[in-house]
Amino acid sequence: MSAPPSKKKKKVVGTVDIGRKKTLSEEHTIRFDIHQFESLPSRRGQRTQSSSIACHGSSWSLRVYPGGCMSSDEGAIYVGLFLQNNVITESEGEVTAKYRIRAGPEVLGPTVSVFTKASNYWGYENYLLRSDFLNPSERFLVDGTL
Repeated sequence: MSAPPSKKKKKVVGTVDIGRKKTLSEEHTIRFDIHQFESLPSRRGQRTQSSSIACHGSSWSLRVYPGGCMSSDEGAIYVGLFLQNNVITESEGEVTAKYRIRAGPEVLGPTVSVFTKASNYWGYENYLLRSDFLNPSERFLVDGTL
Protein backbone atom coordinates (compact mmCIF):
# COMPACT_ATOMS: atom_id res chain seq x y z
CA MET A 1 0.00 0.00 0.00
CA SER A 2 1.49 3.35 -0.97
CA ALA A 3 1.18 6.59 0.98
CA PRO A 4 -1.43 9.07 -0.25
CA PRO A 5 0.04 11.90 -2.35
CA SER A 6 0.93 14.92 -0.24
CA LYS A 7 -0.84 18.16 -0.99
CA LYS A 8 1.66 20.99 -1.22
CA LYS A 9 0.45 24.47 -0.63
CA LYS A 10 1.20 26.55 -3.71
CA LYS A 11 2.70 29.98 -3.30
CA VAL A 12 1.04 32.87 -5.12
CA VAL A 13 3.77 34.89 -6.80
CA GLY A 14 1.64 37.68 -8.29
CA THR A 15 -1.87 38.77 -9.14
CA VAL A 16 -3.44 40.76 -11.93
CA ASP A 17 -6.75 42.61 -11.66
CA ILE A 18 -8.69 43.21 -14.84
CA GLY A 19 -11.62 45.59 -14.96
CA ARG A 20 -11.07 47.07 -11.52
CA LYS A 21 -8.93 50.05 -10.60
CA LYS A 22 -6.15 49.12 -8.16
CA THR A 23 -5.67 51.52 -5.25
CA LEU A 24 -2.43 51.35 -3.31
CA SER A 25 -2.38 53.17 -0.01
CA GLU A 26 1.17 52.25 0.95
CA GLU A 27 3.59 55.18 0.59
CA HIS A 28 7.05 54.78 -0.87
CA THR A 29 9.89 57.24 -1.27
CA ILE A 30 11.85 57.38 -4.51
CA ARG A 31 15.04 59.39 -4.30
CA PHE A 32 16.88 60.76 -7.30
CA ASP A 33 20.32 62.29 -6.68
CA ILE A 34 21.58 64.49 -9.50
CA HIS A 35 25.34 64.75 -9.25
CA GLN A 36 27.35 67.61 -10.73
CA PHE A 37 24.18 69.61 -11.36
CA GLU A 38 26.14 72.71 -12.35
CA SER A 39 27.80 70.85 -15.24
CA LEU A 40 24.58 69.49 -16.77
CA PRO A 41 23.56 70.90 -20.18
CA SER A 42 21.77 74.15 -19.36
CA ARG A 43 20.52 75.60 -22.63
CA ARG A 44 16.76 76.06 -22.74
CA GLY A 45 15.11 72.82 -23.90
CA GLN A 46 18.05 70.53 -23.03
CA ARG A 47 16.89 67.64 -20.89
CA THR A 48 18.61 65.28 -18.49
CA GLN A 49 16.72 62.14 -17.53
CA SER A 50 17.55 59.73 -14.74
CA SER A 51 17.59 55.97 -14.99
CA SER A 52 14.26 54.41 -14.08
CA ILE A 53 13.33 53.05 -10.69
CA ALA A 54 10.42 50.70 -9.90
CA CYS A 55 7.67 51.56 -7.44
CA HIS A 56 4.25 49.87 -7.11
CA GLY A 57 4.87 47.94 -10.33
CA SER A 58 5.57 51.04 -12.43
CA SER A 59 8.88 52.40 -13.69
CA TRP A 60 9.55 56.06 -12.91
CA SER A 61 12.30 58.50 -13.78
CA LEU A 62 13.03 62.15 -13.18
CA ARG A 63 13.36 64.70 -15.98
CA VAL A 64 15.25 67.90 -15.37
CA TYR A 65 15.74 70.80 -17.75
CA PRO A 66 18.48 72.80 -15.94
CA GLY A 67 17.96 75.73 -18.35
CA GLY A 68 14.18 75.32 -18.43
CA CYS A 69 11.90 73.73 -20.99
CA MET A 70 10.64 75.77 -23.94
CA SER A 71 7.62 77.01 -21.94
CA SER A 72 9.56 77.84 -18.73
CA ASP A 73 10.21 81.42 -17.65
CA GLU A 74 13.70 82.73 -18.44
CA GLY A 75 16.22 81.28 -15.96
CA ALA A 76 13.78 78.78 -14.39
CA ILE A 77 14.43 75.07 -14.00
CA TYR A 78 11.90 72.45 -15.10
CA VAL A 79 11.66 69.28 -13.01
CA GLY A 80 9.14 66.52 -13.49
CA LEU A 81 8.17 62.92 -12.89
CA PHE A 82 8.07 60.58 -15.90
CA LEU A 83 6.22 57.25 -16.12
CA GLN A 84 7.73 54.82 -18.61
CA ASN A 85 5.17 54.19 -21.40
CA ASN A 86 5.54 50.43 -21.48
CA VAL A 87 3.89 49.91 -18.09
CA ILE A 88 0.49 51.33 -19.01
CA THR A 89 -1.61 48.76 -20.83
CA GLU A 90 -4.73 49.50 -22.81
CA SER A 91 -6.85 47.72 -20.17
CA GLU A 92 -5.42 49.81 -17.32
CA GLY A 93 -5.51 53.09 -19.20
CA GLU A 94 -3.95 55.21 -16.46
CA VAL A 95 -1.84 55.37 -13.33
CA THR A 96 -2.62 57.95 -10.64
CA ALA A 97 0.24 59.05 -8.41
CA LYS A 98 0.47 61.36 -5.42
CA TYR A 99 3.97 62.79 -5.12
CA ARG A 100 6.20 65.55 -3.79
CA ILE A 101 9.30 66.96 -5.43
CA ARG A 102 11.93 68.22 -3.03
CA ALA A 103 15.27 69.89 -3.58
CA GLY A 104 17.08 71.11 -0.49
CA PRO A 105 14.63 73.18 1.56
CA GLU A 106 12.10 73.54 -1.30
CA VAL A 107 9.18 71.06 -1.33
CA LEU A 108 6.39 71.13 -3.91
CA GLY A 109 3.33 68.99 -3.39
CA PRO A 110 1.77 66.78 -2.59
CA THR A 111 0.52 66.72 -6.15
CA VAL A 112 -1.88 64.16 -7.62
CA SER A 113 -1.40 63.49 -11.32
CA VAL A 114 -2.95 61.01 -13.72
CA PHE A 115 -0.41 59.43 -16.07
CA THR A 116 -1.59 57.88 -19.35
CA LYS A 117 0.08 56.65 -22.55
CA ALA A 118 -0.60 60.08 -24.10
CA SER A 119 0.38 62.11 -21.01
CA ASN A 120 3.11 60.20 -19.22
CA TYR A 121 4.92 63.00 -17.41
CA TRP A 122 3.99 65.87 -15.10
CA GLY A 123 6.21 68.53 -13.71
CA TYR A 124 6.89 72.10 -12.75
CA GLU A 125 7.87 74.40 -15.62
CA ASN A 126 9.10 77.07 -13.23
CA TYR A 127 10.36 75.02 -10.30
CA LEU A 128 12.99 77.52 -9.15
CA LEU A 129 15.54 79.85 -10.66
CA ARG A 130 18.77 78.19 -11.76
CA SER A 131 20.71 81.02 -10.10
CA ASP A 132 19.13 80.07 -6.74
CA PHE A 133 20.12 76.42 -7.23
CA LEU A 134 23.70 77.43 -7.87
CA ASN A 135 23.87 79.89 -4.94
CA PRO A 136 25.65 78.08 -2.04
CA SER A 137 23.77 80.10 0.60
CA GLU A 138 20.44 78.66 -0.66
CA ARG A 139 21.61 75.10 0.25
CA PHE A 140 20.04 73.31 -2.72
CA LEU A 141 23.24 71.58 -3.73
CA VAL A 142 25.36 69.50 -1.37
CA ASP A 143 28.82 68.99 -2.84
CA GLY A 144 27.33 69.67 -6.26
CA THR A 145 24.52 67.14 -5.84
CA LEU A 146 20.86 68.04 -6.08
